[in-house]
Amino acid sequence: MPALAPVEGPRLQSLNLRLLERSAFYQGYSFFFLDFYIQILGVALNASALDIGVFTAAVFAAQVVSHPIAGVLADRLGRSKTLALGGFVRVVSLVLVGVAFALSSPLLITVGRAVQGLAAGFFWTSSSAIVADETEAGGRSGEFGRINLWVNRGMLVGATGGLLLLPVRLDAPPYFFALAAAISGIYALRIRPPSAPVSPTSVGDGVAQLPAKVGQVASGLAVINFLSSAGFLPIASFLTFYVAKTVFPPTATVDSTAVFIALANAPQVLFLAFAAPYLARLGDRIGRLRPLALSLIANLPVSLGLIFIHELWHLAVFGLLFAVVGVVFSASFNSIVGDVYRTKRGFAYGGLNTAFSLGAAFGSALGGFLFPMGWQTLVTVSVSIQAMALVGVLVVHRGLRSDARPAKGKGRS
Repeated sequence: MPALAPVEGPRLQSLNLRLLERSAFYQGYSFFFLDFYIQILGVALNASALDIGVFTAAVFAAQVVSHPIAGVLADRLGRSKTLALGGFVRVVSLVLVGVAFALSSPLLITVGRAVQGLAAGFFWTSSSAIVADETEAGGRSGEFGRINLWVNRGMLVGATGGLLLLPVRLDAPPYFFALAAAISGIYALRIRPPSAPVSPTSVGDGVAQLPAKVGQVASGLAVINFLSSAGFLPIASFLTFYVAKTVFPPTATVDSTAVFIALANAPQVLFLAFAAPYLARLGDRIGRLRPLALSLIANLPVSLGLIFIHELWHLAVFGLLFAVVGVVFSASFNSIVGDVYRTKRGFAYGGLNTAFSLGAAFGSALGGFLFPMGWQTLVTVSVSIQAMALVGVLVVHRGLRSDARPAKGKGRS
């Protein structure tokens, strides 16, 4: 691993973010490839639609457990150790997935995916808290975009390695990703607590002023996270499965199908590997809530358009659109959480991420029931649920516009 020279004093914060970005890079190796790889494995093992839904639901059901635990650990044990724990638990999950395919065991794939969900909860909750801690002086949304950028760069390298390994052994990629996850954990252990608190600066919807109704803001954010994930995961859980069944002939081999689907998804990863921070900075420039609301609204017609997907290039176009919307949404959402919570940020991110995972687990399982009814039915129901998330935006808006109280460490501006 290339060395990072220690930086003393106030620049320690920038060193922490650089270490986090390196950790995110190696953590991202399996993100892009593994999601569609699992669905391809399901096809190879003749898994049912319900089995495919359970593979994804297991990830998010496990996150329901790991997110709140990670939040408490991040506040008490420390961000670094919690982040590293996520990397090392991911190693275990990836080894299980590799063994599961070798044994032709859908059950063991489900167990491996559940352990993967535990790891993801530790990673995302602790990494979000680190970014929030390190960006009190401004640029919070942009830094969330940089983490997204490094995750996507990791996805590119991981997908390349996975595709090269597929012709060798179909179960080889998870072991390659496990090695990368271990390196991610080692980088995480090098992150240190901030040297000193930095006074927050005012951006957009009021970073330096805390809303009086913090609970109302938190409730609105929880509604957004739950409904947006519950509405999108029925689509995400079955999109690759649907494309593999409808676009490719029955005679197509599993490894060739995986290669073409990876190529169709590559443009979104390549785009975000360079453009993510620029999109995310909308939250620093025009306020947090506007990009959040616009991304939720934009996701509706894009999702609805999936009804008409019947070519591989359609998957590439829609994937790119979803990626753009997703990075704007996540950066704005996570920035609001960091703005509102000055203490116990781990607990805050853990709780709100739990709402997302609950919705995702519900949506994945729902997709397993909706898919046999037809792709159009699945997409229509999913979009209807997504639209309901806009109610949460109104709740957050009212909470942020409540009479503000000064943030700790800075008087009323």
